[in-house]
Amino acid sequence: MKVRYNVLNITSIMAFASVKGGLNQSCKDVYFLSCIGQSDHYLRMIREMDGVLSERVQQGQGDYIRITGFPGLKSMEEINFYRGCYEQWLQSGRRRLTGKNIPPGTQLEEAVREAMEKTTAKFREYSKGASESMESNFIIKLIYWLDCTASGILTNWNQAGSCKFVVNGAVKNHEYLFLYFLTLIGIDVMILMPEGNKGIDKSLLSMSSQLVLGPCSPAEIPCYDRREYITASRHKEPPISTERRCVKKFEELAMIAASVVMIAVHDQEGNITATGSGIIISSDGYILTNHHVIQGGVFYTVRIEDNDELYTTDEVIKDNSFLDLALIRIEGRMPGPAPLYRGSDELVRGQKVVAIGSPLGMFNSVSDGIISGLRTIDNVKMIQFTAPISHGSSGGALINLYGEIIGISTAGFDRGQNLNLAVSYVEIDKFARGFYK
Repeated sequence: MKVRYNVLNITSIMAFASVKGGLNQSCKDVYFLSCIGQSDHYLRMIREMDGVLSERVQQGQGDYIRITGFPGLKSMEEINFYRGCYEQWLQSGRRRLTGKNIPPGTQLEEAVREAMEKTTAKFREYSKGASESMESNFIIKLIYWLDCTASGILTNWNQAGSCKFVVNGAVKNHEYLFLYFLTLIGIDVMILMPEGNKGIDKSLLSMSSQLVLGPCSPAEIPCYDRREYITASRHKEPPISTERRCVKKFEELAMIAASVVMIAVHDQEGNITATGSGIIISSDGYILTNHHVIQGGVFYTVRIEDNDELYTTDEVIKDNSFLDLALIRIEGRMPGPAPLYRGSDELVRGQKVVAIGSPLGMFNSVSDGIISGLRTIDNVKMIQFTAPISHGSSGGALINLYGEIIGISTAGFDRGQNLNLAVSYVEIDKFARGFYK
């Protein structure tokens, strides 16, 4: 299996949690990230990542491991066992490599063997003059760490699956090379380094993408226990709705404009090059918009209704040009997001809808119309609608009469009267899952 590193630019802890590397013709997209320093919401972001990825594990959508430090070989029994694994590897001409959780003769064993060859080559590069004994001890350590820290991933290993491995605590050269080793078998890896990357040789650091979160300072990162999240999930009571789902008056629908923002796109000199709209999807500051709205921007200013403050950010959490969706984040508490439609009733042609956006800079204009078609364009589910929109409406909300977001306005055609498109709630749900609150 070949791997291709860091195809998308990861700009936050939650972006790492949400991204899924694809597999195409035996080439896997893998993410290897070193997070340097810490931000104001550092520990909260880690806990949110734990929650999102634990839920994904519960749903059978991959695996997640977060560890604090690396174990050491303790007993002679363990040392002898893993030395035997190493000797078997040598005796087989480096064609067989097994441990306690690597089934022989499998695709996994082949991937591990190839990864070990490449990692050992990296070890030789940075530690020129290392003795045969030093190299054997390094390889034994890697097999042991693979068994101890990634046993769950190995048990359920799937070449095309999404697996995340996060480590906080002391990471030095050998540990760093082990994490590189994991990426070679298709596992996404993130290293949390709140105090900086002190103990790692500079010649190795370029193997991972460096994300500076903020100034370097000590942080007590809580240990991760998956059982805590499983227990919480089992005991979570379904929300009791105090409000009956009912059709709203047009005046009530217009009030949802409080959850729609205007975005100004700035260049390197600070000049505004374009404006668009966005939808608040979390009171923590996450804003959904179009890829084409933010494309080419150096930073962005966000204006919220009934708020005189301008919020400035360059934090792009996720970006997908194919879906024409992007997620940015601003600091501060936001108005509550409008609910996302969950498909309780089938969308149909002729159904009334309301569009909210900022066409030509006219902040949060409201218009109504109907669904004129349900389309699939380049494998992306779209809603064609007649509510008038203009340039600047892109990224705005398309809502049904219950006040639920069914789409995000993405295109209007000047040649066709009231011929407009929105990316469907189906694509929004997949893109923003884990962020929408």
